[in-house]
Amino acid sequence: MKRNFVLGALLLLVQCVSAFADIKKGVVKGAVYEIVNQQKVGLAFVNVYIEGTSFGAVSDFNGNFELPLAPGTYDLVFSSIGYRVVKQPIDVNAEGIVSIETTLEVAGEELGEVQVVAQANRETDYMLLVDQKKSSIAQQSVGSKELSRKAVSNVMDGVAKVTGISKASAGSIMVRGLGDRYNSTTLNGLPIASPNPDTKMVPLDLFPTSIVKNIGVHKVFQSSQYADFSGGNIDIKTKDFLSKPFLDLSLSVGGNTNVTFKDVYLGDANVNRWSGFGVAQRDLPQEVKDNSSRYPTYDHDPFNTTFDVGQYQAMPTLSLGVAGGKTWDLHDERKLGVLFSAKYGNDFSFQNGRAVNLDNSGNPFSDFYYDEYAYETMFSGLGSVNYAFNNENKIYYNLLMIHRTQDQFRQDVGYDSENNDVLSNTTLFRSHQLLNHQLKGDHQINGQLALNWKGSYSIAKSSEPDRKNNVYQVQDDGTHTLFSLNQQETMRYFGNMNETDYSGAVELSYMLKDQQEEKTGEIKAGVDAVNKSRNFTSYKYYYNVKQVDDILVDPYNSSVVINDQSFANGDISIQNGTLPRDSYDAGMYVVAGYINFMYNLSENFLFDMGVRVEKGNQYVNYFSDAGIPMKSEINGLDFFPALNVKFSPNESTNWRLGLSRTVTRPDFIEMAPFQYRESYGGTTVRGNADIQNGYNYNFDLKWEIFPNRGELISLGVYGKYLDNPIERTQFYSAGVGETFQNADRGVAAGAEFEIKKKVNDFTLGLNASYIYTQVYLPADGTYTQDKRALQGASPYLINADISYPIRFGNDKEIRLNGIYNVYGKRIHSVGVNGAGDIYQMPLNTLDFLAQLKLNKRFSMELSAKNLLNRNVEFQQDLLNENSEKIGMKTTNSYPLGVNFSFGIKYQF
Repeated sequence: MKRNFVLGALLLLVQCVSAFADIKKGVVKGAVYEIVNQQKVGLAFVNVYIEGTSFGAVSDFNGNFELPLAPGTYDLVFSSIGYRVVKQPIDVNAEGIVSIETTLEVAGEELGEVQVVAQANRETDYMLLVDQKKSSIAQQSVGSKELSRKAVSNVMDGVAKVTGISKASAGSIMVRGLGDRYNSTTLNGLPIASPNPDTKMVPLDLFPTSIVKNIGVHKVFQSSQYADFSGGNIDIKTKDFLSKPFLDLSLSVGGNTNVTFKDVYLGDANVNRWSGFGVAQRDLPQEVKDNSSRYPTYDHDPFNTTFDVGQYQAMPTLSLGVAGGKTWDLHDERKLGVLFSAKYGNDFSFQNGRAVNLDNSGNPFSDFYYDEYAYETMFSGLGSVNYAFNNENKIYYNLLMIHRTQDQFRQDVGYDSENNDVLSNTTLFRSHQLLNHQLKGDHQINGQLALNWKGSYSIAKSSEPDRKNNVYQVQDDGTHTLFSLNQQETMRYFGNMNETDYSGAVELSYMLKDQQEEKTGEIKAGVDAVNKSRNFTSYKYYYNVKQVDDILVDPYNSSVVINDQSFANGDISIQNGTLPRDSYDAGMYVVAGYINFMYNLSENFLFDMGVRVEKGNQYVNYFSDAGIPMKSEINGLDFFPALNVKFSPNESTNWRLGLSRTVTRPDFIEMAPFQYRESYGGTTVRGNADIQNGYNYNFDLKWEIFPNRGELISLGVYGKYLDNPIERTQFYSAGVGETFQNADRGVAAGAEFEIKKKVNDFTLGLNASYIYTQVYLPADGTYTQDKRALQGASPYLINADISYPIRFGNDKEIRLNGIYNVYGKRIHSVGVNGAGDIYQMPLNTLDFLAQLKLNKRFSMELSAKNLLNRNVEFQQDLLNENSEKIGMKTTNSYPLGVNFSFGIKYQF
């Protein structure tokens, strides 16, 4: 049924394209000028549009514009702030080129001294390229228009299209082969807490693109930024003042070929999971929390849910969105802007594969086939109120709320490390919440001096209430009994994290001018600070089921055995397995000051140099395995210099050089010796209290050319020396585990290429990266290899996209988009004690998107993602006694399925 739906939708699209492809178009090419000293000078940023419509173009730096139109007669309007509006009739013939020149006059004959203030639209590809060209440091940005064109629903999918960036797990990314701990996220330039305890960066897939103005990607350090990144800083800018009011309603439905309309299995059927809210039924009951006895006595099952698993049908996914805003022009240059956005979405997913843990000899340590089902919900809300006292003084307030849940069931069937034939059920629910307040102000004190200030307060919460695991012994005849050899395998786990984040910054900037009042440079000085505190608590409860091990059990309906009557009869009892080491609290603060000097040495040379001083403290309070209170702490006073040089031999070309020193601070979870294992037979993860900061020395050289409006060609090389880098490694202790250690040193280097080109009506994009990494390891016998590639680094990345619009009439358009991505194999987990490294193998993806705009209010969208449907695969190196590679063996493999969706949008 799903296949027929997709084929039918694609066939309908092809028919629509065929119907409109025969429409012949003409092209209006022209230039807009103004008269300066009796000479014509190209006028930039002039709006050129068809009267009575929103269809048009904007002139480039030289005043040139291009506008494809169907045959007909039109009134062309030329409009720019401070100039008189000009209307000019044109006649467009099929496949003909109409050339036109227009001169605009200043709006008044005797204006005297007038300051014209205009706000460029930094949601468009063109304006972001303009910013990239003018910037004193290398940067890349993705605007909301590009995100919409590529059907990107969240920020992570958006930045994954940028050169040198690939997706990793848990909503995080790899930048130039460097993972979560080497990158940072800011919201409107301010740090933001992560509601996921496993990551330093806030998961980027939490942010829907409906709230985004643009996403800035900074791979080069400047002294005004926090120094805790070497890969990249991702700055998410939300929308603020609007050029015109709007109200948008959107609806989309979709599915995945792996799961839609198929049966799925999820935990206790009495729990309300569909909205993502109201999950109090899963919380740890107060009577259990209050009973601190090691062996509490109950005459009933004291928990609110059972171990039962329900069967459902996975219906198509749903996404609902509403967004609106308006800016009021008040008296005496005052403005009030209001913006709101809310979006809800849900999603079903399914994986089935094989997970193998190999011992030091490459033989299976445990071997399981698994099915994993998940249902996710996502809600986001943004409210923004912005006030301009005048053109020189503005304040902004943003409130962002994100709530995401995941309900998951996993069943593993196979044999464990003790060669027991078992079936394991794991039911878990995760909830991530983020509430962020931001207040900032921009003040132009005079023509040269400006003051900017900002502050934020974030509350991040993560909850894993009532994770349930029960294991069954598989008998020779295929029946099941409760696994009683180890009573810890029928258990419940409760985990909660609360983190607060305060940050603030004040910056004073002074513009340098020459005698002709032209800007020649800028001096910036500022102070900023961030303070984070985290409290993590968890509880574990084990069921003693030895008295019922002879009863055959349906693995999906264990409540016939584990119930109130079994407790009353004394057949089942509970052990409180919570230990002091299962909780920790952590915190950090960074107080910094910086000064930055930017100066145009000549028309061609620009220097941007600065130094940042950071006083930092990071700690984790925890308990040892013996229950002794301990503290892991990292202190430091560090200097972080940065030098960026820009050479522009002509108007369209830049050469850039960047040199800097930065720091890599470990995540809290990497410092805390807290032990976590998600499912039976799964990998145990444990932090390392002895881990230390790493330091990075960065070099960047980049050439970029902007041949035409909206076009870019760039080529860059970079190198990084990593001192004391942090690595995820394996360990063996009654099973397979992972921890974190400092290596001695490492290097990362590579080359990046990007092109954005327009050929006729086609828009083409391609970026490719070659990444070389090498890490040198201490000769203490722990690591299998003494040097290897950096964990998580792909040797190559390629992104390509093509877009083609078919216009018919003033406001009607079909836009077809194809997007391709591939990354090379990368180390997922580092081998130790003679075991080989585990690699994530290359993955190719291909997406298709068609957007149909029927008029200026109504549009539709059809997308199909991951059309190739390749398996996500992990393989482990097989080594001989001399640690020489003799082959590879698959340890896990699963398909992602093809995602498809159909959506409509109406703009009031």
